[in-house]
Amino acid sequence: MAKEGELPPEWDKGIGARITMYAMVIVAKKAAHVSPVSDQLILRYARKKDWYLAVFFLSSYSLFILTSGVAYVLYGPE
Repeated sequence: MAKEGELPPEWDKGIGARITMYAMVIVAKKAAHVSPVSDQLILRYARKKDWYLAVFFLSSYSLFILTSGVAYVLYGPE
């Protein structure tokens, strides 16, 4: 992507917050009309393996959020 002049977004230098957006674009296989990341380039360079990795990432992240929420409700401050 750097060869085409597309660099990571300025708002995400080093912290990796764009990974969720990348995963959502790869799993949906659809570019949004307005997006903070370059959806067309992501779809062009995504491999079949990246789709599986994105599904794993999104499902494990969702499970983590769900588990954290349940733990907070059950064991959180009273």
